[in-house]
Amino acid sequence: MSDEQTTPPTGAQTTTGDATTPIDPKILHDFGLTAQQITDMETKYSVPASVRAGYPDLVALLIKTESMNPEEREYWFQVLPIMNDEQIVKLRTILVNEREQLKKIDEEYNSEIGKINQAHKSEWNAFEAQEKRKILSDAEKKHEEQETENEDALLQKLQNVDEPSEVPAGDPP
Repeated sequence: MSDEQTTPPTGAQTTTGDATTPIDPKILHDFGLTAQQITDMETKYSVPASVRAGYPDLVALLIKTESMNPEEREYWFQVLPIMNDEQIVKLRTILVNEREQLKKIDEEYNSEIGKINQAHKSEWNAFEAQEKRKILSDAEKKHEEQETENEDALLQKLQNVDEPSEVPAGDPP
C-alpha cells in the first residue's frame, strides 16, 4: 500500500459511528464526489472504520462502480477488512479497469454523438436554406404576378385614354 492510501490527508471529514476519518480532497475530485455523498454512502452501507481509514480510494471506487447493486456493495464493504493484500490489489485493479473502460466508452460515445449531431446540423442547415430559398422564390413569384397585373391594368388604362371618345358632331376636337 502507498503512503497516500495509509496517511489520511487533511480535508473533509466523515463521521460514521464513533470514528472520524478525513476524506482526501483528491479522491473527492477524482471521483466527482462530495464529502456528504461519501458520508451518506458509508452510513447506508455500514462501512467499517478500518475500511474508511485504510482504503478511501476503494470506498470511492465501490460507491461509483456501475456494475454492482446495493447488496454487492454491502458485501464488499463488509468483506474488505478480512481480505489479504493480494485480494485487495485485485479488487482495486478490477474496479479501476472498469472505471477506465467506462470512461473510454463514454468518450467514444460522446465523440460519435458529436459527429452525428454535426452531420444532422449540416442537414438541418441545408434544409433551412432550402426553405428560405422557397419562401423567397414564392415571394418573388407573387411579386411578379402582382407586377404583371399592375402592368395589364396600366395598359388597359392607356388603351382607354388612346381610344377617341365619341365626340359630338360639329365640335372639333
